Amino acid sequence: RGRVAALVRQRRYRRKMHAVYADTHHPMTSDALTGLFSHGFLHAHLEHQIEDAERWEKTLSLGFFDVDNMAAVNAEHGYVAGDRLLHQIGGIIGRLVRGEDVAARFRGDKFVVALPETAAQVAELVMQRIVGVVDNTEFAIADGHCAVNAALKSAVTAFVPGDTAETLIARARAQVPLSQI
Repeated sequence: RGRVAALVRQRRYRRKMHAVYADTHHPMTSDALTGLFSHGFLHAHLEHQIEDAERWEKTLSLGFFDVDNMAAVNAEHGYVAGDRLLHQIGGIIGRLVRGEDVAARFRGDKFVVALPETAAQVAELVMQRIVGVVDNTEFAIADGHCAVNAALKSAVTAFVPGDTAETLIARARAQVPLSQI
C-alpha cells in the first residue's frame, strides 16, 4: 500500500513538472544553439529547486559535462563544425534525461543537468550513461562528409543545506579534473 501511494505521488509530480516545462521552452529560456535550457533559466530553476530541497528535505543532484576535445574539433574543422557538434551533443543530453530533469548549456562546451529528487549515486549512473552514448557516437559535422568522436567528461555533486545555485555548480565543476576544463 505504501509503495502504491509513493508511485502515485511520483506520477503526479512528474505530470506537474511536464506541464511546467512545456510552457517554459521558448526563446528567452532556451539556448539557441543546442535547444536546451539557457544559462539564465538554469540559475533561476536551481534556486527554486534548492528552496524545495531545503524546505521539504528532498535530494537534489547536479551533473556537469565538459566536451574535452572541443578545441581540437574547432581547430581542425572550424567553428561551424564545432557548433554542429555542440548541437548534436545537446540533443543527446536532452533526450537521455527525465522530463523533470533540467538540461542546460552552461557556456561554451559545458552543460549542466539538474536532477531533482535524485541521490548522487543514481545521478552518477545517469551521467555515465550519457557519457557512454556520446563517447560511442560518431558525429557528422561538416555537411555529412566528416565524422568525429566527442570526449565527454562529467562530474556529479549533491545538494547540501546552505547551497546556492552558484555554489552547487562550482562544486560540480571543480570535480571535473582541471586538465580537462
